Amino acid sequence: MGAYVNPGNNNFAKSLHSKTFVDKTGLIQLTNEALGTDDCRIVVSRPRRFGKTTALFTLRAYYSCGCDSRALFRGLTIAQAPSFEDHLNKHNVISLDVQGLYKQAVAGGRLATFPQYISETVNAELVKLFPDEVHGNEDSLSKSILAIHAEHGTNFIFLLDEWDVIYREEKFNKKLKEDFTDFLVGLFKNDNVSECIDLVYMTGILPIPKQETHSGLNNFNEYTMLDPFDFAEYIGFTEVEVDALCTMKQLPQEKIQELRAWYEGYRFGSVGSVYCPASVVKAIKNQKVKSYWGLTGAATELLDLMNATNPKFRRAAQNLLSGASVGITVDEEGIDLSDIGSLDTALTALVHLGFLAYQEEDGTVRIPNQEVASEFLKATNAAKKNPCYKIMARSKELLRKTLRGDAKAVAKMLQENHETYSSVFSYNQENDLACIVITSYSAFIEKDYTFHRELESGKGFADIVFLPRPGRPQKVIPIIIELKWKKSADTAIQQIKERRYTGLAQGYPSVLLVGISYEKDKKKKEYKNHTCIIEQVNTP
Repeated sequence: MGAYVNPGNNNFAKSLHSKTFVDKTGLIQLTNEALGTDDCRIVVSRPRRFGKTTALFTLRAYYSCGCDSRALFRGLTIAQAPSFEDHLNKHNVISLDVQGLYKQAVAGGRLATFPQYISETVNAELVKLFPDEVHGNEDSLSKSILAIHAEHGTNFIFLLDEWDVIYREEKFNKKLKEDFTDFLVGLFKNDNVSECIDLVYMTGILPIPKQETHSGLNNFNEYTMLDPFDFAEYIGFTEVEVDALCTMKQLPQEKIQELRAWYEGYRFGSVGSVYCPASVVKAIKNQKVKSYWGLTGAATELLDLMNATNPKFRRAAQNLLSGASVGITVDEEGIDLSDIGSLDTALTALVHLGFLAYQEEDGTVRIPNQEVASEFLKATNAAKKNPCYKIMARSKELLRKTLRGDAKAVAKMLQENHETYSSVFSYNQENDLACIVITSYSAFIEKDYTFHRELESGKGFADIVFLPRPGRPQKVIPIIIELKWKKSADTAIQQIKERRYTGLAQGYPSVLLVGISYEKDKKKKEYKNHTCIIEQVNTP
């Protein structure tokens, strides 16, 4: 048993004995079906914190002949599969944590020769098992594999975690990317070496780019956040799995609803809703729902780009923050983080990073849940050059005036925001005023409220609804906002009442109704004039 060659099962055992373990061993049935076939090269890309490493621990515990995992898999899904006995701990496995090796290479001053560093590290273990065939530092890894196979007929399974770390962390280092690509091609596309490999399973965040130096890796079957296909069930936690965890932990219904609002939002065909696993686990363990996401370097750069001076990027970011969906033409050529030239490429990259959810039925993207929305808000708050930053900086003041019922002051602030940043938005479009309103109130959202667009209730859909987060004090009052054009703010208030939108605030003693209207007819002297009415009523 080694660290890289025929590793043990300790990490899988730790996951198995966790109080929040979710059985994802059905994944093994898919990889068993691919063993030794033309489909044996698999790459599954998904965001950070979506269980990539746990999947690798599961596969190596099952396949590695360096351990005995029968007892660990007893009672799990894969144990019921016909192929379970065929491959249990019967394969030579080479398991590489590429990100860990990358960090070691950086620390040891070996980054420039990273592929050779990997070969030397793995060969140091192979030489102990096959001393006559492997000669340590003298051989490349592909040469070692060929020599072992020629002498013993031995085949290998390769498991690579974070395989794309070089393309993410060294995105401007063209030579290193080319060298690492050549290393992978020499292992996984070389016809001679391919005969020695039964399975390659790689996990990463970004898909394989289809251009320039990376074209040599086009013989992999890819499963991504855009097209997970059969692997959709293993991308994150499903609704059934989250419900089972909540039942096991005896969480109240209120807390379950809060979990859904914060962590659900990705949807894949027949699998339905998918949740971010790490966030669900932490929320259940800590008994606290909040953002456990955290911005990565790549995500920070992309969100900075969305907040930049380019009006198309900035407008898309603001529409997304308001809860709207944004149309996208998916970039099918893969993602090169060193060259994000278009809005579609940026949006596609954010889908792969998990910051947006793709809706294939209408070709749009949206922010999937409250957790990710909070990270978008943090990024926008940090981008002081973004015109919307100034709007958000006044959020708390606007909320105070709203809660005091100062309708005149609220109308004035919204009008100033709308007029000042009309260059950012198309002034007379319904969605753009909604964007301004939501952005104007955004600073307090994460702490006290969740926001909703076009929320169904009574006899229609309320334009904008701020509902208190579960667990907040009763003094946090729900707010329902209705927008009107050419009609009075009073008409907006009447619509809320007549269509019974106030039912959304059941469970709270009262609700704040806010009607906002502005005149868009340039021929009238009231053009661009905003009016507001605020009324607090008891809930039904």
